[in-house]
Amino acid sequence: MYERLLSLERYLREYNLCFHNIPESPGEDCLQKINDILANQLNLEPQIENAHRAGARSDDKPQAIICKFVYRPERYKVIKKKRDLKDGVWITEDLIWEDREKKKLRDVMKEAFERGKRPRFHCGKLYIDGTLYRET
Repeated sequence: MYERLLSLERYLREYNLCFHNIPESPGEDCLQKINDILANQLNLEPQIENAHRAGARSDDKPQAIICKFVYRPERYKVIKKKRDLKDGVWITEDLIWEDREKKKLRDVMKEAFERGKRPRFHCGKLYIDGTLYRET
């Protein structure tokens, strides 16, 4: 049941992107800010369902804006052009916690790759040459 829940959450977040380093202002319209950035910097006008601030508040950096796209292909176009963003704005995918754990396994994946094995991260789990990796 837990795996099914994670699968559903992954599917829902496939429509989302997180935009970082966008200055906050009182009474702001996050949806309009994202539309302006995409139109002016990337020459894209995707349909966006919703956008809002999320994450921990901090005095030194603004909260990220989570943006939900109506169509995944439009989201992929934004990802492909993300290197063209200016003013320190950057994008990440909206991953679930279990998939963020992948970062902790980077060294294991690198070592396996250097030994000629095929590391693969799928659905929150690491597989090396098709075998589930378990920490010892």
